[in-house]
Amino acid sequence: MLSEPRRIAELVERYRLEPSLRDVYVEGNTDRRFLKWYFEGKGYVDAVVYGIQTVEVPSDVVERHGFEVGNRGRVLALGAELVGALGEHAKQATCIADRDFDSVLGSYDYGPLTLLTDGSCLETYFFDQECVGKLFGVCLRAECQVTAELIGQFSCVLRRLYCIRAANKNLGLGISWIDFLKWCRTDGTLIEFESEKFTNSYLGRAHHPVSNEAFQLRVLELEEGGRGDYRLYVNRDDFVRLLAWFVNETGLRYQGGRRRRAQRYEEDQLARMLVGCVESRILANHPLFLNLDSRLRG
Repeated sequence: MLSEPRRIAELVERYRLEPSLRDVYVEGNTDRRFLKWYFEGKGYVDAVVYGIQTVEVPSDVVERHGFEVGNRGRVLALGAELVGALGEHAKQATCIADRDFDSVLGSYDYGPLTLLTDGSCLETYFFDQECVGKLFGVCLRAECQVTAELIGQFSCVLRRLYCIRAANKNLGLGISWIDFLKWCRTDGTLIEFESEKFTNSYLGRAHHPVSNEAFQLRVLELEEGGRGDYRLYVNRDDFVRLLAWFVNETGLRYQGGRRRRAQRYEEDQLARMLVGCVESRILANHPLFLNLDSRLRG
């Protein structure tokens, strides 16, 4: 572990002196551990993954490039600084950031040294029928069958929540998030989300009056404007929270012909289990990992 964060100038000098290096910078430790596992399985022995906290990226540098101060903004700013110093063909360093709200609020040319997740965040690689099915059937030993329809139920709720978050950001309202589970219901097959009631309560936390009609209209515009894979419209916290709620809310499970009361699972538990359900052979076919393969082997 590095005792002190490295300055960007130090990294630039290091990469100029050692062009064979293949370093990867990500937003946090969960991302770092996950990519480290993937690289080891693929045999990328020279690739080293670092969390962005290992680099000193000043807030003024982040803001100068037009990004929000935070881990994502620091990763993006680092990529911009490195391409400016090393050139667009440099492969010594790769920065990986969440796509976040780019799918509905507009994208930005982050430069050739920066790669974005294919979905809104890294966790969306675990949000498909195969991974969730493995979680339910193998890890939780549940009889609940994960169908495409069930995944669709999840994605409808998550998409609306994502667009509500995006509208808050787009309109500059700065409303703090509230727990949405109070407005969710399920019979084990269908998931109902009382979106209008949730939004009314959410807007009630605004520091100044907000037109409910105007806000709802913006949410619908963002939702209708969103195209492509459902995983583009997912907030990582909402995904894990909704999944844990569904697992615990459905209650009874069956095992070996005997009826039993299911254990209640914490969100962190399920999140860790879900990571273990993904397979590298499937990840390898996504554009992010194909681009990584090209950069790390080049």
